[in-house]
Amino acid sequence: MTWVDLVLTVCLASDTSVCRTEHILLANRTQKACMTHAQVHIAEWIGNHPEYKVVKWECANPDGPRRI
Repeated sequence: MTWVDLVLTVCLASDTSVCRTEHILLANRTQKACMTHAQVHIAEWIGNHPEYKVVKWECANPDGPRRI
């Protein structure tokens, strides 16, 4: 199975100096498919975390095995 890591840099909407990195692992995706479909996953993440705003995102290869 092919995995792509959608990496989000998110900051608190009330204090943009407080930021963190979030990872969304996407199964059976290529880098191109990740770039094409990222907005859907980002919108879903924002809907579940309204106190944050996404300031940067990228599609990357996972840096190693992750527990799911």
